Amino acid sequence: MSKILVFIIAAAAWFPSTGQTSSLRNTVADSLFAICEQKVATAPEIVIDIATRLLATQQPGSFNAGKCNYYLGKAGRHAGRLDTALRCLQAATGVFRACADTLYECRSLRETGAVHYLLNENDKALHCYSRALALASERKLIHEVISLSNNIGNLYDKQRHYDKAVAQYENGLKLHPDAEQRAVLLLNMAKAHTGLGKLDKALQLYRESAAICRSRNDAAGVIAALNGVASVYWNQERDGEVLKVSESLLRLLRHSGAPADLIETHNRMGLAYLNLGNTAMAINHFMEALAPARRIAYPNTHYIYANLAFAYEQAGQYKQAYRYFTKHRHLQDSIENIEKHKQLEDLLAKYEADKKERQITLLKQDKELQALKLQQQRAAFNRQAVIRNSIIIIASLLLVLSVTLLIFYRQRMQSNLLLAAKTEEVNRQHILELIHGQEIRTIKANMEGRENERRRIARELHDGVAGSLAGIKLHLVKIAETHAGDAGLQKVIKNVDVVYGEVRNISHNLNPPRVLDTAFIDLLRGQLAQLAENSGLRIDLICHPEEWLNQLPNALKIEVYRIVQELVTNIVKHAEAGSVEIQFTRNDDATVNLMVEDNGKGFDRSKLSFGQGLTNIQTRVNQINGTLHIESHKGRGTIVNIDIPVQEQETQPVPASNY
Repeated sequence: MSKILVFIIAAAAWFPSTGQTSSLRNTVADSLFAICEQKVATAPEIVIDIATRLLATQQPGSFNAGKCNYYLGKAGRHAGRLDTALRCLQAATGVFRACADTLYECRSLRETGAVHYLLNENDKALHCYSRALALASERKLIHEVISLSNNIGNLYDKQRHYDKAVAQYENGLKLHPDAEQRAVLLLNMAKAHTGLGKLDKALQLYRESAAICRSRNDAAGVIAALNGVASVYWNQERDGEVLKVSESLLRLLRHSGAPADLIETHNRMGLAYLNLGNTAMAINHFMEALAPARRIAYPNTHYIYANLAFAYEQAGQYKQAYRYFTKHRHLQDSIENIEKHKQLEDLLAKYEADKKERQITLLKQDKELQALKLQQQRAAFNRQAVIRNSIIIIASLLLVLSVTLLIFYRQRMQSNLLLAAKTEEVNRQHILELIHGQEIRTIKANMEGRENERRRIARELHDGVAGSLAGIKLHLVKIAETHAGDAGLQKVIKNVDVVYGEVRNISHNLNPPRVLDTAFIDLLRGQLAQLAENSGLRIDLICHPEEWLNQLPNALKIEVYRIVQELVTNIVKHAEAGSVEIQFTRNDDATVNLMVEDNGKGFDRSKLSFGQGLTNIQTRVNQINGTLHIESHKGRGTIVNIDIPVQEQETQPVPASNY
């Protein structure tokens, strides 16, 4: 094996530096994979070393990289490195799927299922086996289908679903497996029939499997089958047949180097001889089992000690019996039942009787008396156990009933509390909605009253003050016709004309915008153009989407119009700005955003005080449930950002009579 390992190391080192063709490297890799397949069960550590070195020479994601991970996972399973095996097999499965290699994808899934089987993750194991079986059936990979049927059968057998296990094994046999697969299927089916209690059928299947293995010179298979035959005979209490089959097993095991099978066979033969009353042969076989058990630290060595104690006790050698029973006790932390405890007491009593030969007869009588007492104690213990178990069952039922009633009561109380809380929440929400509706109606009434008052004042200014100023201007013009050279009179006429224009502008500004007569964005552009012309400012307006914004509720458009008007007026009066940019855009279906930015002198926000203009703007924003944010720094201009919820506004248009 060391020569093989040296060869593998040299080959792995040769791959990256050679100038040979890809075909030659693949041939060497295939040879290494063949060695991995041969040695994976018997020398997993060597296979792990080979696959690891070979993986370092492969292109990630290539088919050969997938095979390296496959053998790393398979060898890891045999070596007991189950977590590493899972990781490598999952990587291999992904590569094989990407390469569309169904055969190795099936094999990789089957190995993954085997790892989950060892981890007792039965559901995951069945999932992997089922996926692999579906792929193999689809691509008619008969050999894989048979192997997977056997794997699924083993999983069901482990879960004691023996009927399902037998059905899987039969499915595999129907596909005409080769001799090796047939022998394995028959062997496993025999185990399942043993679990079902069909011992004659199991015996027949074990014999068929053994016959096939003999024809193939498969010593391991013959040993497994004969072990099964011996276990069936043991269950049937046919001790003579057990001994005959076990003798045949011993002849095979002396050449197979399987110490565990040798230990179990000698131990079974010792028990059979013990049942037949041949204590000498029983002790001999127990001793034959004990020697290798000590050598390999066999996990069930304490049972062999116990069997030796029983054999020596039956032979009347109580000192030896006590010696081996003591060893059994040291290996097993505690005696688990009353019967073993009584047997220890009997052995101690018999040991004392051996030291006092003159009391042998008395001790025999005492033994019989102890046996009778033991039977009585067992009967009393059984009665007490029945009574205790009955009390426990009744108490458990009462406890379950009490817990169920308590849970039901608590759920009922919780449901009532939740219902009361829900009702209270609904009532509170209804009250809040009523209050909110009243507030909205109040705000709308205030807005409508304010607009009516604006219209009244505008009408008075237009019809009263403006009319009077117009009359005064005409009268002054007539007087100027007779005093053509009077410069003072011309100045008065000019001042009256200016005042007349200002009164008309105030009258027009106080009137609500004509949102029903003109598209709102066009109306806004016209107002801003007039403000730009009067103030000398450069005003840019960006609106998007205009069609959607034109369809906003009329009340909302009026407020936006007034807010823009007030903001631009404030900029003209206080900002010393040269340009203003206004953006009126839609955020989403629920809100619109108005942002007004100037390049004026700005101000210190920590010293911000709300004058009449900002107060008016804040009031209007509050009335439409919006939010106002002002950002400014000295020398860097001012940004006013307003978000307005659309869905909370009234959708009815403002009546035409308001304009």
